[in-house]
Amino acid sequence: MKKTFACGLALLLLAGLFACGAPEAEPEKVPFAVFTAMKVEAKQLINRMDDVRAVKVEGVTYWRGRIGEAEVVVGQFGMGLKKAQAGAEALIRNFQPDTLFVYGTCGAIVPELEIHETLIADAFCLKGGSDADTIPADEALASLAQELLPHARRVRLVAEGGFSWTPKAMERIADASGAVAIDLESYAVAKAARAAGVPLLAIRCTANTWHYSTLPAWPKNGPVAADMAARATETVIRKLTNPEQAKPRVTVAALTAMEMEAKHLIDRMEAPLPMKVAGKAFTRGQIGNIEIVLHQCGMGLDKAEAGARALMENFQPDVLILFGMSGGIAPGVELYETVIADAVFPAWKDDWTAIPTDEALAALAAQALPDARRAAIATGNKMTWRKSDYDRISQACGAVAVDQESWAVAKAAQELGVPLLIIRSMSDTYDNSSLLGFFKYGPISAEKAAADAETVIRKLAEMD
Repeated sequence: MKKTFACGLALLLLAGLFACGAPEAEPEKVPFAVFTAMKVEAKQLINRMDDVRAVKVEGVTYWRGRIGEAEVVVGQFGMGLKKAQAGAEALIRNFQPDTLFVYGTCGAIVPELEIHETLIADAFCLKGGSDADTIPADEALASLAQELLPHARRVRLVAEGGFSWTPKAMERIADASGAVAIDLESYAVAKAARAAGVPLLAIRCTANTWHYSTLPAWPKNGPVAADMAARATETVIRKLTNPEQAKPRVTVAALTAMEMEAKHLIDRMEAPLPMKVAGKAFTRGQIGNIEIVLHQCGMGLDKAEAGARALMENFQPDVLILFGMSGGIAPGVELYETVIADAVFPAWKDDWTAIPTDEALAALAAQALPDARRAAIATGNKMTWRKSDYDRISQACGAVAVDQESWAVAKAAQELGVPLLIIRSMSDTYDNSSLLGFFKYGPISAEKAAADAETVIRKLAEMD
C-alpha cells in the first residue's frame, strides 16, 4: 500500500511539473542539455532523473535534475523546425551546456527500417536543401553512442516542415537526400548547436515505417519509441558522467518461445530496454550485476535455431539460457516440476544421438534450484498428447520431458561454442496431458520457469 501510494504521489508530482508554473530563475550552466519536441518524449527521460525540479527562464519552463552525478536540463518546445531552432538556441543561451542532446521519435523513409529501431544520427540534412546545407554529427559522440548501443544504426536524418505519409513521397525524399529516416526538428537543433559550437548527439527511434506510415500508427508505436530513445540517451549520459565505467557487456542471453514466458523474465529485469537488431526484437536489462538480453523466438525448431543464433551472433554472450514450459512424458514427473536438462535428444529422428548441455551450468542450476530434477529431455517437431508417443520417446532415450525447441537451440550453441543451460517447468504430465490442460496450467508454469531462470542468473552473479 505504501509503495502504491508513493508511486501515485510521484506521478502526481511529475504531472504537476508539466501543468504548473515554476518560479523564474537565473540562467545557470548545466553540463548536459536535452531537447525534446513532445511531452510524451520529455517525460520518459524526466522519469529517469533524480531530484527533478521545474525552473522557469525567460518565461519557458525547463526540468532540471541529475542522471548519475551530472546535472541535466530538459526542455520540451513543440514540433517543427522554427520551434526547434528557437528552443535549442534558448537551451544553449540559458544553460551553456557542454553537450546537447536531441532525442525522440522519427519515421522511416526506406523499406528496410523496422518499427522501433534505434538510430544515431551521422548527419543532418533538410528536405529540398543542398549538400552545402548538410550538417555532420559530432563523430566522438556518435561513436560513443554506437559503442554503448551496438543494436543501433548510424544513419543520415532528414528534416521537413510537415508530415509525409505515402511511400511515394518518402521514396522521393530518401532518393533526394540520401537519408533513411525523417523528423521535424533534428536539423534545426543541429543548426543551432553548430552556430554555438556545442557538440550534439541525436538519437531517434522509429514510430512508423515505409510500409506502415499513417497518423493512427503514431499513438500505437510512438510512446514505446519515445521510451526507447530516452533510455538510449540516458545510457550515453551516464557514460559521459563516468568515463571510467566499463562498456556494458551481455553476460547472459536468454531465449524463450512464448510471450507469456518472456514477459515474466522482463518483469524481473532492472531497466529493461526493448531494441531491434536486424529486424528481430530483443529486450536488454540487468538482473543483479548481470547484463542480460532476452529474445522471444516463437515455437518450433526453425524459429528456435534462428533465435538462438541471432542472440549469440549479435551479443556474444558468455552463457545462453533456454527456459520455458515443457510436457512431462515419464510417470512420476509432476505438474510444475522443474527439469534441468543434462542432454537433449531429437524425438523425430531414428538417430537418438544426444547433444549435452554444459555440465558446470547444470550443476550450478541444481545448487540454485535444489528441488529441480536433472534429466534428459527430448525435442519433437510437433505437439503430441498421446501416451504411446511418450512411452516410445522415454524408452528410447530416457527423457522425462519433451518440447519443440531445445534440440535446435543445443545444436546452435554447440556449433557456436556457447555454454547452454536449459530450464523447463512442466505444464502437463504423463497422466494429465491435453491441449486444455496446457491452457489451464501453462501460465503458472511459464511464470515458474522465469522465476527459476532469475534464481540461476542471480546465482551466476554471486559467482562473478
